[in-house]
Amino acid sequence: MSKNKVYYGEYTLKHWIDLILSKNIVLPEYQRLFVWDKNKVAKLIDSFSKDCFVPPVTIGSYKKDGKQLNLIIDGQQRLTSLLLAYLSIYPKEDCFKPTSKDIDSFADENDDFSDDETSILGWTFNELLKKGNKKETIKNTIENTEKENYCDLDFDITVDDEFLENHYLGFCYLIPQENQQQYFSSVFRDINAEGKKLTALETRKSLYFLADGFNDFFDPACIHGITIKKDDGVERIDFVRYLALLFQYNKNGYDSVAKNYGRKLEEYYEKFIDAMINQNNDSDFTAYDDIYKNRLQTFDAELKTFELDKKVFPSIIDADIYMFGLIYFILLKNKQLDETKKENLFNDLNTKINELKENPSTGYLHKKTPSALKYLRQRIFESINIYGKYLK
Repeated sequence: MSKNKVYYGEYTLKHWIDLILSKNIVLPEYQRLFVWDKNKVAKLIDSFSKDCFVPPVTIGSYKKDGKQLNLIIDGQQRLTSLLLAYLSIYPKEDCFKPTSKDIDSFADENDDFSDDETSILGWTFNELLKKGNKKETIKNTIENTEKENYCDLDFDITVDDEFLENHYLGFCYLIPQENQQQYFSSVFRDINAEGKKLTALETRKSLYFLADGFNDFFDPACIHGITIKKDDGVERIDFVRYLALLFQYNKNGYDSVAKNYGRKLEEYYEKFIDAMINQNNDSDFTAYDDIYKNRLQTFDAELKTFELDKKVFPSIIDADIYMFGLIYFILLKNKQLDETKKENLFNDLNTKINELKENPSTGYLHKKTPSALKYLRQRIFESINIYGKYLK
């Protein structure tokens, strides 16, 4: 049996553009629609300009009806973004609405810098290739017949031929020796459906694992046993989430918490990590000091004293009411709890949780969408208010 072959290399961005426009590489029918917004396109171009690592694309050699095709297996979002930057245009969301069929067949491609995809266009770059195979032809056709369907795409970086000739994107080229349909189907599913994406925790660790001592601050061992029920299992609490929200609350107050980040909380957490590591005093968060790491010892002791170190919470609402105030007063305010009032404290916390969940007007929505900022801020406020009554 012949082995499947894999080749690796890189091309200039200009060569990738030429491959797309000449249809030397093509999108298979099963590929997803275009999902990157303009900010992600800009981020990609910025990455190229700074010679940052950009994941290589995967191309597969495929024979059909006697013709040799090169299929884009993984990397459509990157290549489409590159083409749009070259043309300086972007399809308008209102003009390319996906149908229900498009969304139902949407493949979860592992091709993104983040998971925050807020828009899906009923569009792929094939719409541009119908208009011609040269930049001028495509731009003129759009200007004359579809101007209302596209907007300008402007960057601080000029994406001209010089830029394209001096920056590169890698590839992996797959050549199956037999059963090519089965092979590519397997590769596509391994990359997109069966391949395990990085968790938020794994992604964040890449931001701080080289910064001495910060792993113990962002992910201390004392919280590893605190979990929240999910489906048939449990997941441990997200300590970075608590830190980010409370460090901003402490600096700027209730209304500032996660402002403008309601649907982009992972970006918000990464912004917090960056501010702490680089000790940016001008950020939205209380400035970092090594004293906070030292206070984790007190936090660890309090968790054990109040038997919360192995607590399993039934929901994020329960966890937040218990944890926000506790973390806030110990880490940020250097306070300790009155152990003699433990029973009263827990009664107050559980009563508040029940009120939030069973409120006739908001309880259902709170349980359904606990990440909504108004409910998130409410839990921060209520938790801190309760714990404030039980300090030494």
